[in-house]
Amino acid sequence: MTTATQSAAVARALADIEYAKQNCDSAVGECLDAVGDRIKETGDPDAVFDWILQIIARERCEAKA
Repeated sequence: MTTATQSAAVARALADIEYAKQNCDSAVGECLDAVGDRIKETGDPDAVFDWILQIIARERCEAKA
């Protein structure tokens, strides 16, 4: 991914996070802030979202077990 494309993807992801925060409780908002911070650190929203989804899937499996 080129830097310009990466920057556009980061901007879109951060805008999506800010929009989502308008419709959730404070605990979820804090989680979304942490995801946004991770996206800013890595510059790769797709990788961050994949990482988050893996964590959620693992937690759901452990909760069912």
